[in-house]
Amino acid sequence: MKEDLKEERILLTTRIHSVNRKVRESLMEEISPFEKKFKNMTQDIRDRVVKIATMADEEYTMIPIQGSGTYAVESVIGTMIGEDEKVFVISNGLNGDRIGKICGRLKVNYTMYRGSKERAINLESIENILKNNEDITHIAMAHCETSSGILNSLEAISELARKYKKSLILDATATFGGMEFDVAKYGVDFLIATPNECLEGIAGFAFVVARVELLMKRKEKAHSYSLDMYDQWEYIEKTNGLWRFTPPVQAVKAFSVALDKLEKEGGIKVREKRYNRNYNTLKNGMKKLGFDFLVPEESQSPFLLSFTLPKKIDYNFEKLYKELKEDGFIIDRDELIENHIFRIGVVGDIDSESIEKFLKNLKKIV
Repeated sequence: MKEDLKEERILLTTRIHSVNRKVRESLMEEISPFEKKFKNMTQDIRDRVVKIATMADEEYTMIPIQGSGTYAVESVIGTMIGEDEKVFVISNGLNGDRIGKICGRLKVNYTMYRGSKERAINLESIENILKNNEDITHIAMAHCETSSGILNSLEAISELARKYKKSLILDATATFGGMEFDVAKYGVDFLIATPNECLEGIAGFAFVVARVELLMKRKEKAHSYSLDMYDQWEYIEKTNGLWRFTPPVQAVKAFSVALDKLEKEGGIKVREKRYNRNYNTLKNGMKKLGFDFLVPEESQSPFLLSFTLPKKIDYNFEKLYKELKEDGFIIDRDELIENHIFRIGVVGDIDSESIEKFLKNLKKIV
């Protein structure tokens, strides 16, 4: 998948990934955000994202939000939660903790479940909280916890949300585009994602796939002016593609090209298979090298894995990071639980051959 591997670095990271050359080349074109071409492009990516998210595309809309995925999370919380409502934040890592911090900063009424950062969420504990807090109106959760690689059960949380009649907010920044699921089927009212994860675009904006019926009720009720999701949606709809504030034009163009690449590849099912091959290649190779896994396999997402350095290896992360970088591989170096724990992402414009090359270089180092 990756062209000219000998000349280019391979990003085995979270959030930012290796992208296709055509995506990078698209950044060279100068476009004005007021051109009809750009407005049409905005409307096109909105339509395509909704169709990726659900078969019930008439019930949902896509709202682009300038900034990272966290900006979009704050936009949803700040726009959709009323004064007399309460969010139940499910957290087993940094992504979930951020949702809680957003609620606190916006003075939104909320309660939290804080689970182990190395294990899947405890569904019994979550249901007990729902039973004992009838004033909860919304559930918010990260689908994949990128600080560890845990994949939380959308199916189980969806069932609880329906059982207790709660609105469901899903931070799917690390999963959307990399695995197939229908937001309408799982009762997701608001899905947050970005172009720069499994959709293989670049960073610059995020987006929300929102249930139109619920969004329509939130005119002039947001906690923020610039992150007012309703205003952004209404303005883009009225102007047929013009953003309220300066858009990241190049990121939008790159995303359009990335979506073309997704279609050419064969869609989400085919991409999911490629990511699974990457995951299995990495998992099996790291086992052979003696690395331990932070997250049990039954809770592990297919998008990134966390490892601990074997005790027999006299190494620290900084030394490992530096030597891998010199060989053309970039791994994550932030959000570490301890110095001997590190993460490797397997998504982006890479394939199992890229992973095999990484493993070969890692073997020489350790």
